[in-house]
Parts: sequence; C-alpha cells; structure tokens
Amino acid sequence: MFYDELINLYTSLKIPPRYDEISKMDTAIMWYLADSEKNIVNVEEGGGRYIVEFDITSAFPTICRALFDPRSDFIQQMEKISEKKGKNIYIATTLKDSKDNHLRQLNVISKIIVVGILFDTINEVERESIFLLEIKKDSCIVSCTANTIERLDNLETMGGPYSQFLLKWNFKFHNQKYRKYVRANKTSLFITDRDLFIRKGIFKYCPKELEETVNIILSGGHFDKEKILKIYSSKFWNIIQMNNLTDLLDQYYICSNNKIVDFSGKYQKYNIKAQIDPRLYIKLFVYPALLSTKMEI
Repeated sequence: MFYDELINLYTSLKIPPRYDEISKMDTAIMWYLADSEKNIVNVEEGGGRYIVEFDITSAFPTICRALFDPRSDFIQQMEKISEKKGKNIYIATTLKDSKDNHLRQLNVISKIIVVGILFDTINEVERESIFLLEIKKDSCIVSCTANTIERLDNLETMGGPYSQFLLKWNFKFHNQKYRKYVRANKTSLFITDRDLFIRKGIFKYCPKELEETVNIILSGGHFDKEKILKIYSSKFWNIIQMNNLTDLLDQYYICSNNKIVDFSGKYQKYNIKAQIDPRLYIKLFVYPALLSTKMEI
C-alpha cells in the first residue's frame, strides 16, 4: 500500500528535465555534481540564494515501519533496539541477503523521498531555481531560493501532496544551512552559518595544521604561503623522517585518523620507511580551498 502510493505520487511530480536521469529509481542512489562534471564546484550563500542540506530523520526505521507488518518479527526486533546506529545495523544485516533485495529498496526509497519532496511544489519558478549539488541516499544538498527554504521548513502547511503523504506516514525531516560549499577530489567542504568547518568524503581526514589553514582560506583569511610550501616539500619531509621528529610529523603529516596519505593518495599507517609525496597534501587539501577563492600558491 505505502510503496505503490509512493511510486504513483513520485512519478506524477514535475522534476526539471535536467534531472531526468538521476531522479530515476533504477539509477545510482548517490550523485555529486562536481564528480559528474570532473571539476571543482564552489557555491556561496548570497544574492538571494542559499545552501541547504535536506535529510530524512531516522530514514531506514521509518521506511521499514511503512513497508512491513508492525506485528512481524523483523519490526518487533527492530523496535527493541533503542540506539540509532544499532537499529540501522540490524536493518542492514537482516535485509542484506533477502531474496526481494529489500536493502536496495530502502536506499531507492530514501533517494526518491528527498528528491520528491525537494521538487514537490506547484511554483514553477521556484522548482526551476533548485540546483542539486549532492544526493546521498537519504539526504541531498542544494542551492535554492528563500521560497524553497521556507517550504522545507514548513512542510505541514506548505508541502504538496507528496510531502503530505509522507508526513501522514510519520516521516520527519531536518535542514542544515551552510554559508559555503566546495566539492573537489571526491570530498565536500562546508562552512555553516555558525562558522563551523566540516569536511566529508574520501579525504575527510586531514592533518591538524592543514585543517586550520583550509579553514582560514575558506573563511577569507590570510595564511603563510611560504611556510606551507616549505613544510610540504621533499626536503622538509626527509628531515622529519630521518630524524624521527614525531611532533612535526603529528602536526603536519599525520591525519586525524592517525594515518598518512601515501603516493597513491590512500590513507596508510605510518612507518619509518613510508614514502609520500608532500606536494600531494597541498593538492588534496589546500588547492580546492584556494581555487574556491581564486587565490594562488
């Protein structure tokens, strides 16, 4: 009942043609504008436009309650788990090998819920002004106008039929607003409206010195370019390694996951024989921030 009506309502939505492919149910459940265009994407709040991340609160448990009989052993066992992470692990492990591929179905449903609500408006001007930056199963990041922000904040009174249907099934949603968004090297950088710096993606772990530098750059501050070029040079790296200068190693080369980035761009445990390209640190962590501000190094 839930699934059939969800699909009927979703397919009746007017999603802009530029998103025809990624809005399909049989396409990828994760998509990034920067990755698809193989280019850096830099978006800032301003000029009447905003950046918002829209997601489903407790997506998998809520979808399961809508899909499955509440009297089933699966749902009853799920409800006994109070911790969010534990509940999601139980759902994933239980449904992973189901013959009906229910886990894949949950991911697809998550995607079409966030995409559907995003475009669930009769205001054509508003709908066409929505630009997708990321889709990640149960969340999406967009650049939009104040009309969309207001609607997403007030779905109970401003949401269309699709939104109302999901609210009836006890779905809840959350918005996070950002001042700045940068995507490069399969990694997303954010600055919140409270000046909090957030890093997500493949290279989400960064040395603490570089993390501070990137934060300064994205916030429009000035940093010591010569110092960065000196520290991330083969000469400086060799001095650190040969003399086992652990304090400098921890500050400039060991990332927040206690690993280094090797020549191939992968996180690896550090050992005394480790070989890295110091300039790769600048390329992966500093350049995206610099390019977003049109600064040079």
